[in-house]
Amino acid sequence: MLPRTDTPGQNKWISQPCKGHVSSYRRVIAPVPALLAPAVMVWLALVNFPALLGVPEGDPLAWLLPAVYGAAALLGVVRALVLRAGQPAIYALVGMGAQSAPAQDTA
Repeated sequence: MLPRTDTPGQNKWISQPCKGHVSSYRRVIAPVPALLAPAVMVWLALVNFPALLGVPEGDPLAWLLPAVYGAAALLGVVRALVLRAGQPAIYALVGMGAQSAPAQDTA
């Protein structure tokens, strides 16, 4: 980010404009540690989950709690696929913000 110099007396920050070319570092190299670091943290948390919970090794709680997160993720994917197949217009608006959603009659 660079300081804005076109307005005197103000210290506003703007991002550096994109020149239309993304370096291979930003496109290929930088995403690798950005993917690996959280993946390693999740793996370490799952491997050491009994210690994190303070339960003995092999306790059902040690695999049940991570399984709940996996089940919730799976349900979200299934719901998205059902929405995409059944209501593609609504699916296309997902992630676009509240202003892009069509008005619905609640009466």
